[in-house]
Amino acid sequence: MSHGDETWTSKFPSAIKYHKDERGVVAKLGGNTPIRLIPTAEEEKDSQPSTTIKLAEKAKETYIKFDGGSPEKAICHIQVFYNLANKLALVENYECYKQLCDNNKAKLLALRPIAANKSEDARTERESIKSKIDIAEQQISENLKEYWSLFERLLHQPLVQHRTAIVKQECDTDGYITTDGLEKIGKRGKDSESIKWCIRAWLRKVTTANAA
Repeated sequence: MSHGDETWTSKFPSAIKYHKDERGVVAKLGGNTPIRLIPTAEEEKDSQPSTTIKLAEKAKETYIKFDGGSPEKAICHIQVFYNLANKLALVENYECYKQLCDNNKAKLLALRPIAANKSEDARTERESIKSKIDIAEQQISENLKEYWSLFERLLHQPLVQHRTAIVKQECDTDGYITTDGLEKIGKRGKDSESIKWCIRAWLRKVTTANAA
């Protein structure tokens, strides 16, 4: 059956309004009782697991959590994660505070030892630099924690356990592979780059070999 304009307008003459037309009872005319067809609707967003993310002082956005499905859905989930991380400037802030921390550590090393310079100004400067390093390290830790937890906040709760197991295997287990394909001893650890390895391992769970 065509779904063009003619299908929807040819049932009634143009001069007759539907609400003014008499509607008879089909059963009394010898026909079968009409069957009410209810189309299958997609699951309402309100019934899907979701999470609300605070973007600014008062701005918030609600995101549907990934609860499984096709590889395409998994890719969309990853895109949502990276887009949201960019909105929150998590990696940008992490890199900024890391650079600030490294710069202040270099300044601290460049200062003459306290034993060689006992002036009050030198002592005050040293304490000021140490304080800046402590603040930067705290911000690094907070941004990194929020970045890593964001991926799981966008996952449906039953899937978090599998994600946690992947993170443990990739980051907290001795021995890992670098981006150059070299084997290293020790643990990879958690930073802004190692999360990519966890995402790759997670994605392999829902994709087939050589999937493009």
